[in-house]
Amino acid sequence: MHMELFVINHRFSTCFRSRFLSVFAFLSALTLLSSCAPIGRYPSMTTGEPKNTLPFFDKGRVEELYSIAVPPFASDQHNWNELAVEILSSSKRISVTPSRKINAELKNSKGDLSSLRPEERPGFLAALGRTVKTDAVINGVILDKEQQHEIILQVISVKDSRVIWWQAIDFNFRGDSLSRADQKKVLSSLLFPFLERAGIKKPLSQPQMKEEVPSGLSPQTEEPSVTETPPASNLDKKPDKGRKPLQVPDDISPM
Repeated sequence: MHMELFVINHRFSTCFRSRFLSVFAFLSALTLLSSCAPIGRYPSMTTGEPKNTLPFFDKGRVEELYSIAVPPFASDQHNWNELAVEILSSSKRISVTPSRKINAELKNSKGDLSSLRPEERPGFLAALGRTVKTDAVINGVILDKEQQHEIILQVISVKDSRVIWWQAIDFNFRGDSLSRADQKKVLSSLLFPFLERAGIKKPLSQPQMKEEVPSGLSPQTEEPSVTETPPASNLDKKPDKGRKPLQVPDDISPM
């Protein structure tokens, strides 16, 4: 009898421990999945956390940026480029080069933007920005991974091809369900820190040009007119006190 009770207790304790461990493993898995879950949920897509927690590499140069160009993004099949132009154009401090001007310059250029390697894009885009006379360009890249996608945004200075700001984020969507409204929300959240600082420093005022003097003429400084006093007449002069009067010679008789 005691032996049977021992066996029953042993089986019960073993079963209880196994169930406890199973429940513990299940809860641990849920906790891990929740910690890795995307932070952004939209009707047509989900996103992860921004990968660059300190997005400004050079705040000074970003604050002095007043114009920007947005060339086509690499591997862009959902018109992210057009939405980026729309979002950047909402800023009142920076101007965006029209897309038609960018496309025209790309047609005239010798290089093919779609055939460039990732490491060649910054230099090519910086040269393109100098051609259209902007302060910076956006280098947008869409990466297709096995189970998700990634969008990378870089702001490149046209002066030295240096990246002065960047941000990236993972996103996922099912089939062709990606909506334009959700894309715009994601891009707006990515570009918000950049737009918050871009162009906040007022540009230095240009010195005023002096009025040019016509050739053959030299500017003269006006001098106050001087009124010349006519010389005094001899009749008006008073005789000097120390001067003797004129004497008449004795040999000349008066008439």
